Amino acid sequence: GLHELILPTDTQRQIKRHLVAMANQQREFAAMTATGISPQTARQAMIDIAQTPDIGLSGSLKSRLGEAWQRLYIGHINEQHIAIISLSNIRDLAGIENAVQATPCDSTACVRLIDKRRELNQQLTQIRNQTAYLKVLSLILAFALLWFIFGRRKSLLIITPPVLAVFATIGVLGWLNVPIGLFAMFGLLLSSAEGIDYTVYVTQAPEEAAVKVGGITLAAVTTALSFALLSLSHTPAVAAFGLSVAVAVCCNWIICVCMLSAPCKT
Repeated sequence: GLHELILPTDTQRQIKRHLVAMANQQREFAAMTATGISPQTARQAMIDIAQTPDIGLSGSLKSRLGEAWQRLYIGHINEQHIAIISLSNIRDLAGIENAVQATPCDSTACVRLIDKRRELNQQLTQIRNQTAYLKVLSLILAFALLWFIFGRRKSLLIITPPVLAVFATIGVLGWLNVPIGLFAMFGLLLSSAEGIDYTVYVTQAPEEAAVKVGGITLAAVTTALSFALLSLSHTPAVAAFGLSVAVAVCCNWIICVCMLSAPCKT
């Protein structure tokens, strides 16, 4: 904060009065005289400092030392000086919020807590929740379209594997301690479309079971490998997106293969 750069004017004047008082006391120079500085030089230095004019905020910010603090000063607006105090290594944010709320805000002074990181996290969480609602809506619309094309029974058979794959993917990500964030939700949206493609091909294509398995296996392997490479990214959002798609594609493939093998077992 700016208080680390410049002291208030009253504090500066108090220090100057203290220096004048020290200049008249011989014992105050013992440490300086031990290093070879004469008492007269030390006394004169104290008096010179005490006679310097008070340093204001604008003057200190214009100095070379004050360049690092210029970003903290907003300016003089509506008869008030507005500045920022940067906080770091905060462990009790709730206590700071309570303290700020308990501080009266009037025409002379006002304190507000600005936490851009928390605001961004809240916005991302809200978007993630909206994406989850859109995910459910997309599955409902897909089911309605499939019902119109294939009928109720086949549409249920086609939509079930992608839904099961979504729950399986969420379970796998939870087991891997990967949070279901915004980009992971985008991955689930993409993988659901892939799953519907697989199940439509498995249930409606006239080819033999072995041909169907080969087709969806080739598609799943290429897609899973492509997005699995993204999971190696050092960017957490990109890694979560790639991992969610890769896991969901594998889950869709396993369920579709089980669907093909079920009639053979019966």
